[in-house]
Amino acid sequence: MELYQILTIIGIPSLITLFVQWLITTFSKKNKTHRLEIEYLKLGIQALLRDRLLESYKACKKRGWISIQDKENFNNMYCQYHSLGQNGVMDGVYKEVMSLPTEPPITKKSKKQQ
Repeated sequence: MELYQILTIIGIPSLITLFVQWLITTFSKKNKTHRLEIEYLKLGIQALLRDRLLESYKACKKRGWISIQDKENFNNMYCQYHSLGQNGVMDGVYKEVMSLPTEPPITKKSKKQQ
């Protein structure tokens, strides 16, 4: 066997192995970067949903009732927020909002108008 045949036999598998290792390393780093980016996006979305839920809660609590459409919207936001994990205090807020009446309370003014 000549030298170039030996180098060809040894060299080509080595080059292929090095190339495959390079591909794995490159894609592994990109995959880690993408996973981190996705995690940060999830945390950001969760923070925004939490803020919106709390603002809706405060407004409805102050008013003393929540419209059916607002209740559906609140429920939808909460379900998406809940699916992102780590809910803590928001579970109680959700229960409180869902227990609010869907029509404004009858007051003396509203009785006179009828």
